Amino acid sequence: MVVRFKKCELKIDQIHKEEFSHESFVEHEIKVIELIKGWLKNDPYFEFKTSGSTGKARSIHIEREKIEYSCKTTMEKLDPHHKFRTSLLCINPEMIGGAMVVFRALIWGLDLHVIKPSSNPFELVGNESKFDLTSMVPLQLQDIQGNRLDCFNTILVGGGHYPNELLSRTSTKIYLTFGMTETVSHFALKLMGEDTFDCLGDINIEEQPDKKLAIRGTLTNHKLLITNDLIEFISTKKFNWIGRSDFIINSGGIKISPEEVEDKLVSVLDRKFIISHLPDDVLGNKVVLIVEGESFNVNDEFAVLERYQRPKEVHFVRTFVHTPSQKIDRIKTRELLLKSLNYRS
Repeated sequence: MVVRFKKCELKIDQIHKEEFSHESFVEHEIKVIELIKGWLKNDPYFEFKTSGSTGKARSIHIEREKIEYSCKTTMEKLDPHHKFRTSLLCINPEMIGGAMVVFRALIWGLDLHVIKPSSNPFELVGNESKFDLTSMVPLQLQDIQGNRLDCFNTILVGGGHYPNELLSRTSTKIYLTFGMTETVSHFALKLMGEDTFDCLGDINIEEQPDKKLAIRGTLTNHKLLITNDLIEFISTKKFNWIGRSDFIINSGGIKISPEEVEDKLVSVLDRKFIISHLPDDVLGNKVVLIVEGESFNVNDEFAVLERYQRPKEVHFVRTFVHTPSQKIDRIKTRELLLKSLNYRS
């Protein structure tokens, strides 16, 4: 196995035996080397910060055995005949999603190519580059132009809303992932274009009266883990995602899931956007659409929505605020909008 950095390439046994001057590498490369050396030294656990899916964000230790289990269940799903040879790391290795790209390469014996995380990974790889597997954040997938998707056999991408036309211009398999740091990255996958998420390994779903997602399996130490995600329960291995319970908008007594509304609008809006809310004297909260970029008339597109889902206002922002994992930070983006409109949050 070889790890290819921007300025050099190293064999795994070199990383295991040698000490490297940090001056020779940039920050994301140093983290990759640290993860590999930790794995080769048989470190019993690795430390990561949670995203807050199951409560307040915190640091947790993830056992080596769980990392190995997660990698194997994923790769047995994606590459059952061991045909993959190359993997690209183009997301932040400090986060669990990026770290798992490194661990999957180690465990599955893939040559790993490492580039600096950016909104457009193709700026840093050659035009003729081909990769069997990569993981991306929504921002990267949305920014890919033309037929560049065909550089990949398989892409794993964090949950988001993507237009169906994305599938019409590529033969690449794109899987939406579902998981969190506590479950060692994803525990369920959905092939883009399909309706439901399928759980991997021995993870099972347990139906809850409040529709919150509750799972149990090896990755949860066989204890019930209840999240802040709302789902439509289909079976112990299948579910549809509705949205986050902590993002639900109560507008005039009607509960509205922003993610559910966004899923409808993505087919008619070609801009980056989110559904949010602002204070309202009558409704308590009114649904609003926040769009990134220059203003334009979008009211006609609301015809795809139910009457109660239709935004009362449309606001345009220069750029969205993003989390360290490059997902849109809904809370901070809304706070900036409130400030610009002189609301008190």
